[in-house]
Amino acid sequence: MKKFKANKQAGFTLIELVIVLVIMGVLGAAIAAFRGGADFQSLKKQTSDGISLIASDARAKKGAGNYNVITDISVLCNDGYLTETMCGTGNDGVGTNPFGGDWVVAPSTNFGAAHLSVGVTGIPDGRFAELADTLAGQSYKACQSSTDCASITVTEPQENGAGGEIYIDI
Repeated sequence: MKKFKANKQAGFTLIELVIVLVIMGVLGAAIAAFRGGADFQSLKKQTSDGISLIASDARAKKGAGNYNVITDISVLCNDGYLTETMCGTGNDGVGTNPFGGDWVVAPSTNFGAAHLSVGVTGIPDGRFAELADTLAGQSYKACQSSTDCASITVTEPQENGAGGEIYIDI
């Protein structure tokens, strides 16, 4: 009479495989959430740095006079104050801000020729208010928040997906 040995197979059971897949999914979601926050922080810093650069270059262009010599961003671009990265190929700041929207420079309507308004357009919803509050500190009035600040104008993103706008008087 022949004896048959039990066939012992090595490998993972279905339960073990499912547990590993669940753990991988949880880790992947945690990494994606962390990366999304890090991406926003990077965009926020790039936007803040861009406004600082435009403000300092506008002050250099202005010299001792008023900002009335700067009618839009193309003046700073054409005179070599800003780089092509900020100006774009058309020297108009279109589509070059970190959110894919425009950089805008215009005379301030709130404080007259002694000030400029620097704008960032195409900002998506999400953490819009956080960005506006961060940029408020760079405004003429150095506000702590974009709420009730005379030197920052905020247009919230629309429900239809149209980006928001932030204009800071410097």
